[in-house]
Amino acid sequence: MPDRPLSPTPSSPMLLTRRGVLGLGLGAVAAAVLASCTPAPQWVTPTGAAVSGTEKNRGGTGRVTTVDLTAAPTTLDLAGTSAATWAFGGIPAPVIRLTAGDTLKATVRNQLDADTSVHWHGLALRNDMDGVPPVTQAPIAPGGQFAYEFVTPHPGTYWFHPHVGPQLDHGLYGALIIDDPDEKVTWDDECVPRQVVGRVSSISKLGVVGSAVPA
Repeated sequence: MPDRPLSPTPSSPMLLTRRGVLGLGLGAVAAAVLASCTPAPQWVTPTGAAVSGTEKNRGGTGRVTTVDLTAAPTTLDLAGTSAATWAFGGIPAPVIRLTAGDTLKATVRNQLDADTSVHWHGLALRNDMDGVPPVTQAPIAPGGQFAYEFVTPHPGTYWFHPHVGPQLDHGLYGALIIDDPDEKVTWDDECVPRQVVGRVSSISKLGVVGSAVPA
């Protein structure tokens, strides 16, 4: 029998032959067979063997530093002008300091009217402690809390801040200093640069402070 085209519909000028229809059917069958041969993905979960093994290999000193961070509304005095903003108790937040290999346990409480989180900027740590909602954790809802716990792997000066909207610019940030246990040098003074609120933004009339904070 000759391969005659199927009758086109008024809304579809394309002509399909019987051979073409048969080819489409065979393609669908082949795709289904290939899909059945594809192994199921092996997800890495926070409680899985891969994460447990990596955390075990980090070792650690066994020392634990416990801190409480409460994100809450506050009022900032800008040379006599009051501005409503947010903070972890102060702008910047109190410095968190420990030694490389120590474990940090930080309980973050949210007293804001918006979701929040804490991202530990620059640290190499387990993914579920990285504080980037909705990628690595669920956001901390208003009135909720979240317990971060991880071994601090590398010495250095880091900082922490939310990864939710413009909350960092509201004043939710602070310094995290991880001392080097092998450091042989003694210092007369140690200074952590204080982020200076450089201006009141154009939205200050809404009670929000704009600050000059590096990315």
